[in-house]
Amino acid sequence: MLFCLPFILRAFISYEQMACDSLSSTGKQFLISGTLDNKTCLLSVLFSYYFLIAANIWWLMLTYLSAARKWVQEGIDACSSYLHLIAWALPALLTIAVFVTHKVDASELTGICSVGNTNPWSLLGFVIIPKFLFVLLGSCFIIAGFASMCRERDSFRRRGTDTSKLEKLMVKMGIFSAFYIIPAVVMVVCDCYHMFILLKWHSASIACKMYSTPDNNLCRNPEKLPSPQATRVV
Repeated sequence: MLFCLPFILRAFISYEQMACDSLSSTGKQFLISGTLDNKTCLLSVLFSYYFLIAANIWWLMLTYLSAARKWVQEGIDACSSYLHLIAWALPALLTIAVFVTHKVDASELTGICSVGNTNPWSLLGFVIIPKFLFVLLGSCFIIAGFASMCRERDSFRRRGTDTSKLEKLMVKMGIFSAFYIIPAVVMVVCDCYHMFILLKWHSASIACKMYSTPDNNLCRNPEKLPSPQATRVV
């Protein structure tokens, strides 16, 4: 719910208030990219990025404990303080790294401030790689859990024990895993596509305006085409 808060607030906050900053000299507004002056934009990054990473870490830890390690509710409750420490501290470190390195930027389309909207390398390092690792590790834990439950089911069947409850648990676990993994994979694919698109135009547009100097001349005007010469038809 907190992850969706910036998207909900966009219905009440204007595009300029969230995604733009203004020059102190002229007052002209520009799209935020690497600046930390807009407090609304910072709150948008905090909610959209921090709670996204926290939700993924919670899912990964609970999947590992319940599916791979077969912990019951009592065992998970016993170490809940350590789980809370990991689930909230790691996203905080990543979010602090985003703020320290000034990787905050706004989406030109939606006006939502997050990470990697205009910088492909920020998108890769802070978004794509963590999401990919979460999906990969979580899928491995789920596969290991299913393999273990299948072995237990076969063992119960050989002993003539009823396996209906175990099979219902496997179905519920499969549905829950599919509802998470499929959207997560789609998001990773979309982020990768976004990164490839950014790589095509970022260096010739935003990067050259931010880092170009008279010495390196990153922003080059397109070469002029030769003017057509009139030919005389005899």
